[in-house]
Amino acid sequence: MKKARSQALATKKKTRSLTTSRVSKLKKGKQVKKAKTQRKTTVRGKDVESQRELWKKQRRDYWKRRFRRLVAN
Repeated sequence: MKKARSQALATKKKTRSLTTSRVSKLKKGKQVKKAKTQRKTTVRGKDVESQRELWKKQRRDYWKRRFRRLVAN
């Protein structure tokens, strides 16, 4: 049993270290994400706050309709 365990440990895959290329890739992903969120600050010329309120309202209305249908059945 002991021997098997030591063999298993010896053959265990090493975790990949963060090489510089992988780090830069990760950073790049983060930058893309940031850029996307920055683009989202304007929604077709309107400010985002009013748009968020609208989305919230739309979501609420949608679920209200859904539940009304569910209750009716």
